[in-house]
Amino acid sequence: QMLLCIYIILKSIIMPQPNSNPLIDLNESLQFKPKTEEYRGLIDLRHRENLDKLKPQIKTIKDALATKGLNNTAIAGVIGSLYQESKLNPATHQLGGKGYGLPQYTKGSERYKHLINSAKQNKSNINDLTFQANHLAEEMFSNDSSILSNAWLGEKNRQSFLKSDSPSQATVTFTEKFLRPGKPDMQQRVYFANYINHILKDMK
Repeated sequence: QMLLCIYIILKSIIMPQPNSNPLIDLNESLQFKPKTEEYRGLIDLRHRENLDKLKPQIKTIKDALATKGLNNTAIAGVIGSLYQESKLNPATHQLGGKGYGLPQYTKGSERYKHLINSAKQNKSNINDLTFQANHLAEEMFSNDSSILSNAWLGEKNRQSFLKSDSPSQATVTFTEKFLRPGKPDMQQRVYFANYINHILKDMK
């Protein structure tokens, strides 16, 4: 019995406990849950450390989106998905592909050309984080029919995003309706967004 008690105590200390992470509500992650608690722990630890180091970049993007009236819930969804795309590095080029920048614009596409033209008009460095964050915000909220059509594929999708009531929902909608990546890996995006939402709560 003594050995059994010791085993139970050690197991409770060593083994990860379901939903033991106070920073991420598993219920917020919709149906996108890791297969095991061990997997969740590895993903959380690796990316939390990186996201904590990226707080200045997170704030820059937050400030750009906040000027358009987005709340932290929606902002967390956007940044969580951007982190999956580029790790918030505006100069990122997709390895073996045509993606470029924060949201991985496809080189040669109308949206990429719009980015290039915007940089020229504003006399900005196309690799500058503040420029790309502001450009993204403008693209997201433009009422120009051609930009709206290319970015959101219509006003209905934009309104669906603006009605998001959780970081998870904002992530899914922004990813599916605005970014439209080939391999979304939505599970990770949702976790990133929920952790970023925690960071934003402590950010002024």
